[in-house]
Amino acid sequence: FDDYWGGRAQASGIDARFIADGTARANALRTGELDIAEAVPVAQAASLDERNRRDTATTRTTSLLLNASSGTFKDAGLRAAARAALDTSVFAKDVYEGYADAGA
Repeated sequence: FDDYWGGRAQASGIDARFIADGTARANALRTGELDIAEAVPVAQAASLDERNRRDTATTRTTSLLLNASSGTFKDAGLRAAARAALDTSVFAKDVYEGYADAGA
C-alpha cells in the first residue's frame, strides 16, 4: 500500500496456517516452528519459556450456558441462584490458572 504512513515492513512476508490442536500449536511454538501462536491452551502456557512468552489481552469470552427451556434451570429463580453461587474469580484463578479476568 503506497500511501501507508508507517514505512515499509521489515519482513518480506507472513506465512499463516491453522493448527487445530492446541497442544500441537504450543509444541510448534516451543520448538521454534512458529514465531507466534494465538489461543495456546492454559495447560500449555506454563511450559513455554517465560523469557520469550508475551501475554496479551483479548476480547475473547467464555460462557457457561444453562438449558433454560427444560429441566432444573427452566425456573428463572434457580438460574439466578446458580449465577449468584458462582465465584468467577475462582474460575479465573483455578480453571484458567490466572490467565483470565473474572467475569461479571
